[in-house]
Amino acid sequence: MYVLEGLWGPDLRLRDLLENSVCRNGRLAGQRLTGGPRRHWDLHYDGMGNLAGEETEGGSFLSPALSYDGQTVLFAYVECQGDRQHRAHTDPTRGHWAEGRCYHIFRVNRDGLGLTQLTDGTWNDFDPCWLPNGRIAFISERRGGYLRCGRVCPTYTVYDMAADGSDIRCLSFHETNEWHPGVTHDGQIVYTRWDYVDRHGVVAHTPWLMSPDGRDPRAVHGNYAFRSARPDMELNVRPIPESRRFVATGAPHHGQAFGSLVVVDPRLPDDDGMGPVRRLTPDVDFPETQGGVEAYGEAWALSEHYYLCVYDPAQRLADAGPKGAYGLYLLDSFGNRELIYRDPDIGCHSPVPLRARPTPPVIPDQSERLAADEPAEATVAVMDVYRSRQPWPAGTRIKALRVYQILPLSVASAAVAHNTGLQIPQGNDSVNLARAVLGEVPVEADGSAHFVVPARKELFSKPWTKRGWRSPRCGRPPSFSPANGPPAWAVTSRRRPLRCRAPAHPGPAPAAVATRLRPGRCQPLQLPAPGPTGAGTSLRALPHARGGESAVAGGNPGLAPGAGVGWTCPRPITRRT
Repeated sequence: MYVLEGLWGPDLRLRDLLENSVCRNGRLAGQRLTGGPRRHWDLHYDGMGNLAGEETEGGSFLSPALSYDGQTVLFAYVECQGDRQHRAHTDPTRGHWAEGRCYHIFRVNRDGLGLTQLTDGTWNDFDPCWLPNGRIAFISERRGGYLRCGRVCPTYTVYDMAADGSDIRCLSFHETNEWHPGVTHDGQIVYTRWDYVDRHGVVAHTPWLMSPDGRDPRAVHGNYAFRSARPDMELNVRPIPESRRFVATGAPHHGQAFGSLVVVDPRLPDDDGMGPVRRLTPDVDFPETQGGVEAYGEAWALSEHYYLCVYDPAQRLADAGPKGAYGLYLLDSFGNRELIYRDPDIGCHSPVPLRARPTPPVIPDQSERLAADEPAEATVAVMDVYRSRQPWPAGTRIKALRVYQILPLSVASAAVAHNTGLQIPQGNDSVNLARAVLGEVPVEADGSAHFVVPARKELFSKPWTKRGWRSPRCGRPPSFSPANGPPAWAVTSRRRPLRCRAPAHPGPAPAAVATRLRPGRCQPLQLPAPGPTGAGTSLRALPHARGGESAVAGGNPGLAPGAGVGWTCPRPITRRT
């Protein structure tokens, strides 16, 4: 990591921030953190998590983040030492890699002193971000689970911890990957979520928001966009000073986190396309979806019109040799681009102005701090199940909601052939996830419901009408933190079931029949007991008591037949022998 000094004068200087730094604690106490030489290494990756070939020299740095007072830098570092084999298991208390092959988070003062290791272990921890309350948000594999479309890649989601590395807690219980947490001007966490339950695996890598204690996760825009209308991924989402807008990178799904820069305005109507999005660099099309190149990335907004970013003009040249020679540029919204610094030996990344900036307001923590093994619950108030982006048929009456949990993939999808349902035609490389039905809750005549659900789970709901269970279409699954104070408020719909909206401040709930009643609990389903499975059959389709859905039994040794919890899918399923 370097500090570029004398930026606007004749004497431009480059200072190695860690040149004289020695780690003062932890497993690397007394050691320096160094990178390796720039050269081609003869390495081989088998797609199953295992690396072979030459032994490399030195480590690697990632994602520096500056404190609001401009005095302390967070970053991630991996030593690139130790065995290079993936550790396959289903033990949630440990990760899948050797400690020296994982990124860990460190802290150092801007003068290079006080180098401190904050995290360690067999998980990758990266993308740290200072929160207004002094805690640190970051991305970690500690959630558990695997990517579900080929290759061995553990899931990573948003966590936070105290400034000294203690009190690590999961903020997002999402079952798929997340990236690059930042902080909005009003104190919320903005991050990118890969949200593709029951849909194509490529189209939904969009900005999301949540409170710093993990409440109220929700998409900023475009969660159901058609792929051709937008970039596959919007990454490195950062607020623009004195603005409600964000700057981000429109990147490919199958590629690196670079492409064409965009500005997102959440105040504009969301048309599931490019309505809230303006392209900041129209000279480069979006990679993959429009045939563009990975030219721009990692923008830091100085104002509405000026941005620091990295740019590689060689991306446009077919015969330019190895890609990734990114330089540091000043970019404006009028189409101008000025080179600030380029290193002939190594690409520049993650530019951040080394100066103080205003601290956003602190949003009070309303989560209840329980031990990881202690049962946790949340109370949910659904205001109106009839509110929907798509109209219900005339005369529809919803009597109940079926609440079910999305279960993370516990085995790498590249390891075995497995699935729990039919896939959409364009998504035949993505494994559908199993679901555990938690039960049913009644819906009052005005469309409201008031009930208790497990916290720390990713949940969906399905409304029950006289025509049977209605499957959600591309819904946004929320998770709830155990919370003190008023219940979380939610709106269900055919496209957005159980969209959690926590109240901005304590106060009376809206006038709804259910909120005047004591919150109920999910009533378990009475499923028929499964019969014997055939030779070589791992799962068997069973009809539910009502509706056109199927439960799956026989594939989970921890599920007792008739116990009121079953695996489900949005449509009837069978399993090959």
